[in-house]
Amino acid sequence: MSKTKQKSLEELLEEALVPEEEQPYEVPGNWVWVRLKSINKDKKRNIDPQDYSEEVFELYSVPSYDLGEPEYIKGKEIGSNKQVVKENEILLCKINPRINRVWIVLNNRGKYRQLASTEWIVISENKATYPKYLLFLLKAPYFRKLITSNVSGVGGSLTRAKPKEVETYPIALPPFNEQKRIAEKVERLFAKIDEAKRLIEEVKESFELRRAAILDKAFKGQLGTNDPNEQSMLEASDTIKEKDLILKEEQPYEVPENWVWVKLKSCLKRLQYGYTASSSTLEEGPKYLRITDIQNDSVDWGTVPYCKIDEDLLEKYKLNKGDIVIARTGATTGKSFLIDDVPSCSVFASYLIRLTTNDDLNSPYLWNYLKTPMYWKQITVVKKGIAQPGANAQIIGELSVPLPPVHEQKRIADKVDNLLSKLETEKEIVLEVEQKLDLLKQAILNKAFRGELGTNDPTDQHAIELLKEVLKSKAK
Repeated sequence: MSKTKQKSLEELLEEALVPEEEQPYEVPGNWVWVRLKSINKDKKRNIDPQDYSEEVFELYSVPSYDLGEPEYIKGKEIGSNKQVVKENEILLCKINPRINRVWIVLNNRGKYRQLASTEWIVISENKATYPKYLLFLLKAPYFRKLITSNVSGVGGSLTRAKPKEVETYPIALPPFNEQKRIAEKVERLFAKIDEAKRLIEEVKESFELRRAAILDKAFKGQLGTNDPNEQSMLEASDTIKEKDLILKEEQPYEVPENWVWVKLKSCLKRLQYGYTASSSTLEEGPKYLRITDIQNDSVDWGTVPYCKIDEDLLEKYKLNKGDIVIARTGATTGKSFLIDDVPSCSVFASYLIRLTTNDDLNSPYLWNYLKTPMYWKQITVVKKGIAQPGANAQIIGELSVPLPPVHEQKRIADKVDNLLSKLETEKEIVLEVEQKLDLLKQAILNKAFRGELGTNDPTDQHAIELLKEVLKSKAK
């Protein structure tokens, strides 16, 4: 049986170089465009870990990529063949290539044998490429566009890059020293971006703390809005009596002298369960507000469905400005929403409880209170005390509420709205900066592999000499 004829260096070079018309963009004069396969040995080293049942392996699996480190697992717990890999080899994920997963095999000082899932394309370490340069290049926008443009599978997580196609993709190859300079500069820039993102995470975490602090101060009379000369609601109200007050020893915390603690039910005109019906997209009947329609303290009324209801029941369940609805069951128990604007006739579903306040209680004030840690503490205690998470009308009515003079209620509601609005604006700015940082990484990669990071030295030996060194070993 005759041996396959060994290709000459010239033939290998012709196969490796990318014709000018196929090159994605122009690169510096001492760089060269090559096919990925020309710098990869492509010698698979497969192993069945079950043959080494008690040996602990360092496994580079696709799920462990998101955790940022390989998993350590005994051979008997690994259910299929794997690839043997080694330090500085690059792993390019085949599955769902829209997710930018590229990994470098780390140095574990020989402590464990290193394996990779067969969902990775393994690119061997070679003399032509600096490993981290290749790592960053395979994450660059131009390469991601290539790898996602030609996949197999029906879509989403079922798509796969085609290894035979991937090995033909063009790689921008600079001189070796330039590769090292590029990788090191990208690392430095990315480290600064990651530090900025870490600081942003701290700021994001502080938003919830600041929000909680605003609400906590508001309902302890610590926002600087209270007028001690105003009459308490016990004196000013025709409906609140001594019997409605919560005894001092039972009050959750201390409030200003002209405030009182009351049960919520003493300040309500109505505490009512919603209407039971089937929702419909057909524009027949009123809008039908459900728990699921309330997202992030808002309702997109355009997506709220409709329901059929008898005319004589409509008035009973019709929502009015100033109403508050509270989820009474499931994981969202306690979540509330203030009806500030009803664009069309609407009713509310049976898993909601409607609260309509009387003249003693400002509804925006109450809604802000229903966001406080004190409120949620009361709801959590209730939820823990029953098998099926939920809150009925009786439970809601028994909630403890701090009640300032009515004008102070409005001042508090206005100030809280103003402070939370400013906080939300800050949050949006921070999120926008965070998005720009992600885009900045892509912009850096774009520049890096065009030779635009200011690191290129035109006196470096042409990269084609590197390529020849690698190809010589294949020509032998």
